[in-house]
Formats: sequence, C-alpha cells, structure tokens
Amino acid sequence: MALPKLYTLFYQQQVFTFDEARRKLKLSPSSLHTMLHALQRDGYILRIKKRVYAIIPVEASGGSHTPNKYLVAAKLQKESYLSYHTALELHGVAESTYNTVYINVPRQAKPLQFQGTTYQFVTKYDSFGLTKTKVEGVPLVVSDREKTILDGIDRLKYVGGLEEYLKSVSSFPSVNVSKLTRYLKLTNKKALYAKAGWLLSLLSKQWFVKEVFLNELRKHLSKRTFYLEETNGTVSFRFNSTWNLMVPQNVESLIGETPA
Repeated sequence: MALPKLYTLFYQQQVFTFDEARRKLKLSPSSLHTMLHALQRDGYILRIKKRVYAIIPVEASGGSHTPNKYLVAAKLQKESYLSYHTALELHGVAESTYNTVYINVPRQAKPLQFQGTTYQFVTKYDSFGLTKTKVEGVPLVVSDREKTILDGIDRLKYVGGLEEYLKSVSSFPSVNVSKLTRYLKLTNKKALYAKAGWLLSLLSKQWFVKEVFLNELRKHLSKRTFYLEETNGTVSFRFNSTWNLMVPQNVESLIGETPA
C-alpha cells in the first residue's frame, strides 16, 4: 500500500508544522485539518501541540514514539533558536543531558510539557551569534560557541548553575576571542564584561587568550562590583579585584585551575 504523500514529504524532516504542510500540499486549511486528523487516527503522525506534528516512523508503527527533542524544539516557534544548556549539548560539551530544552524567542511564550521534556522559552532574541548544526540530518539554528559562552555566564540558571556551566565550557578546546569581544560590544552590559573577562582569564592558557584582549575588556568595567552568580546565603564569596567581581570561594577548583 502506498504511503500518504504528506507522510513521505516530511519523513526525513520528522517534525513539521501546519503551515509547512499547507505550503507543500497547497490545500485549504479545512482540507488539511481533515487530512491531519485522518493521519493521526491511522497512526502516521503524532500531534505535539496545535499546528505542530511529528512523523511516526515505519519501525514504530503501532507502538509508542518519542520524536527527537531538538527537532521538536526547532518547530515550536517560527522565530527561534536553541540556546543555553541545549546549545552546550548540541556543541557536544555539556557535562550533563537535561530534560529541559531552551529556546530563545522574541515574544513571551508559556513552557510546553511533552513526553517528559520541558520546552522552556526564553524571551531574548538576538540576530547575531547564530549558526546551524545538523541533528539526524536536519539543520537547526543554535547559538554559536562564543554566544553560548556569553549567554550562559550571563544567565547561569539556564545552564544548570555555575558548576555545570564551568565543567561544560571548559571542554571547548578554543574560542574566537575577537568574535566574543564583538558580541560583548553588541550586548553592551557592564556585568557581562566583568564575568566574561574573569572566565577568559581563568581559561586563558587553554583558550590561548592574549593579555591584550583582557586589557581591552578591562576598559569596559564598571566601578560597581557585580556577583558572578546570584547570592542565596549559602555560598561564600571573595572579591576578585582584577575584574571587580565577587566570585564563590575556590570556584576555580571546579575545573582544576588556580585562583586568578
């Protein structure tokens, strides 16, 4: 028996939206709704949320199917990119794998729970620092290495906290310091200059960071002292005078470095 046309059109892509199906099949909304309902009933597709569907592969026919969480995430919002801890996972350096997928979007959206995974939308959409990676042959937009580093140290709660973050980013063999500096200028946050400078200083040998770059970052420091992470009363901090930054005691030991 021949497979339905929609099924074969999106088989390799795995996850598709209502609008994509309508463009390819050139059907009216009502006709497409009828088709999608029939394909769900017959076990060809799975509804993830309104207007987002996943193909059920032939080998999973008649059984349960869990679509790839990254492919799902990429289709939940039209304007979006994968970010924070999810980006660390896609870049292959995450210390742990999470059941939360982080997606940056221009407008606020409620989290989605689907098959044990939380799809968390972060209302922050930048047009710089994006790249494409392939997951199961499907191209996805994700923050690049340098943007992922900056975004993570800026908002540690989205990368699993400081320990998870440091253990993850220290697995990057190198960074493009010129690109990272350019992103800092575009972001233009004094606290981020201090945090990024501290990180680059900490990993300067591994990432081949020259002193001239660190000196350039110091020019942008504020007179105000910032904390590397939020205080909760249980962590002891010490002052790093080079970066005018309060850092947790012995934080460098997390990655085997001596205090900078």
